[in-house]
Amino acid sequence: MLVVDHGIVRAQPARNRRALGITGFFILAFLLSWTGAGAVLLQSYAAAEAEWAAAYWNDGFAPLALLMLFGPLLAAISALLWNYGPGGSWRFLKRAFRLNLRLSAWLGVLALPAVLAASVWPLVTLAGETAAPPELWPNVVVSAAQIGLFYLVINTEEIAWRGYALPQLQARLSPLTANTVLTLVWLVFHLPLFAMPGGHPAGYGLLPFVFMVIPIGFVMGAVFNRAAGSVLIVHLLHQGFNAWSEAWQIFPVFTNSSLQIWVFIALLWIPGLAAIAWLAARRRIAA
Repeated sequence: MLVVDHGIVRAQPARNRRALGITGFFILAFLLSWTGAGAVLLQSYAAAEAEWAAAYWNDGFAPLALLMLFGPLLAAISALLWNYGPGGSWRFLKRAFRLNLRLSAWLGVLALPAVLAASVWPLVTLAGETAAPPELWPNVVVSAAQIGLFYLVINTEEIAWRGYALPQLQARLSPLTANTVLTLVWLVFHLPLFAMPGGHPAGYGLLPFVFMVIPIGFVMGAVFNRAAGSVLIVHLLHQGFNAWSEAWQIFPVFTNSSLQIWVFIALLWIPGLAAIAWLAARRRIAA
């Protein structure tokens, strides 16, 4: 169901004449996930003793919270089965989780988030600000491994975004445009987190989130194409960013400052701009 054309992974037409289009897929993913997000928000405000939330909250809503985590995955599985059948879905999974990639690809994916996150505190210190808490250094690798394993299990959204949606978009749009659309969709998808009591759990506002998500989205899009459609390597990259940034405690919820997150964002734009340039060049090659 996927072909690699000039280094870009594109989806082949669905066999089902009544196929679920990419817009329908996005609607389904948002409907499932935001239903779960609604349950999480209602429960959170009820726990914070908001009277309006307590009046509506029912413990029977609690299982809906799982949709917040697994909504995109369920939407992707549904779209795959509907559009391509069991055989096409199995071929998708074999490509998505293949392991026969070059060693440099695995090392790069493992190293990039670690190096960027580890560079934040030294740069902050050079600027004359507070150094990293001493207790971070001996525990950061263990913390990153534990956090990473947790996210590898519960955060399955890359199967939906880069795995299913991106090849569909790249079959219709240029690589740069397709990745721009998906990055914006991915950004909007996370907006309910900012409606939590006290704002985003990581402590940052919408502006740094936007400037952080954009380069990460393009980097993961470029890596996905360079790896010929490997969702596994993009999944590892995504969770690497999550794990190392939390392990190094660079978010405002840990630091009570926005300096560390903005330094991290500045570093993210280095590979981000390289990824944008690579995706833009693919259009010229394909033309």
